[in-house]
Order: sequence, then C-alpha cells, then structure tokens
Amino acid sequence: MDVIIDGMNGMNGMISGERSNGPATLIVCDSFVVAPRFRDRFREIINVYVDPEHRRKGHATALLESVCREADCEQTVLMIECRPVEDNILLSDLMCFYEQFGFSTIQSDPLLMARPFVPIKH
Repeated sequence: MDVIIDGMNGMNGMISGERSNGPATLIVCDSFVVAPRFRDRFREIINVYVDPEHRRKGHATALLESVCREADCEQTVLMIECRPVEDNILLSDLMCFYEQFGFSTIQSDPLLMARPFVPIKH
C-alpha cells in the first residue's frame, strides 16, 4: 500500500498536510496544544477517516504506521484527540486502535492521546 503525502514542510521537517492510503485519509498539522517553544517537535493528527465499505482492511493501519515511522525519523511527538464521529464507533475501540501504535491517554476531557517518538537505531 502506497501512502500519498500532499502537504508542505512543517516547522521541523515533518510534512504537514493530508495523507492518504487508498480510501483512508488523515491530516498531520502543527500542534497548538503545546507551548510555542516546543511546537517544533509536536504534530497533531486530525480527521482520520476510512470509507465505511473499506474499513477493517488495513488501510488506516498502514497509513498510521507510515506517519509514525516519519515521526520517529523526525523525532516528533504525535498527538490526537480521540473522539468518534459516527454513532457506531465506540470510544474504547478507537483508544485501543491508537494504543497499538504507541499512543497513550494524556488528558481525559477532551480525550487527548500522545505518542512519543521511538529513536531510530542506525
């Protein structure tokens, strides 16, 4: 699965903008939930979406794996506000999905999850 990046360089080199993998899309953007002096090492993931007929086929997983690899290379912490936008998606299911990529809850209301970068071994 090829991930397509449509965006521009962020403050530290990680590209901000839309990512897509087939029917799965998300947006990576500069984070404004952290103090300005730390923003060069933080990005937010927003608008994660997969067309309903294509869910549970690995598209979102491949897309998030790609974004996490990029964040690791750029030594960038990823953040995401975890909230279902459809009634048939449970918050607990979303949390479990993001946890498999290393995200953990850092705030409960609204539910905010973060993923520290994993240093790349050379």
